[in-house]
Parts: sequence; C-alpha cells; structure tokens
Amino acid sequence: MLIDNVAVGTWVTSPRLEATVTMKEKERIGMRTLGKSELPYIHNRSTIFITGNQLRLGGELPRRSLMITLDPNTEHPETRAFDLQLPDAALEQFPALVMNVIALAARGASSDS
Repeated sequence: MLIDNVAVGTWVTSPRLEATVTMKEKERIGMRTLGKSELPYIHNRSTIFITGNQLRLGGELPRRSLMITLDPNTEHPETRAFDLQLPDAALEQFPALVMNVIALAARGASSDS
C-alpha cells in the first residue's frame, strides 16, 4: 500500500495503522469495503509505504517504522545529470537488488520467531 505525498509536517498516527503494520500473517483485520457497509476480515500481507516531507510519526509508529531520508546532496536535485542510462542500469542490477530484498525479508522473518 502506498500513501503518497502526505502534506509537509503532517502527524501520521492511527491505532489501526499501528496494529496493521505489526500484524502476523496469520492474523486477520476487519477492513470496510469502500462504498459498502461490509466489514470482511482479511489476512494482512501488505507492505505500507508513506511518502512526504518532514513527516512526523505519532503513537507507536516510530517504534514500528523504518524512516529513510533521501539526500540528493544538492539544493536543486532536478538539475542533476547522470552518467548512466537508468533503465539499463536498473535491468542490470535487478537480480542483485531482488536478492538483497529477499535476504532482508528473511532476516526480518527469522527475528519474529
């Protein structure tokens, strides 16, 4: 799930979100179907990403989140020039990137048990 471009300085906090990000795969959560009065219980297999500038995490989210900062090391990142062809580089590095993600996921899964 992607919650994209949250307004600058927004406090992100929600008991339901806090519970959802730490649920075990076998646990189920009730999520209302958009536009309906139904509340089906589903297994949570989501990865949640929230993007924005100067976001503030409240409640339990700071303990349950991984915050990253992208620093382009320039005041005007839109003017940067790159020496590589990004699609070609992405295709070339894709297998290694996938293996790194799998290794991180396995490490996280083994630390949960």
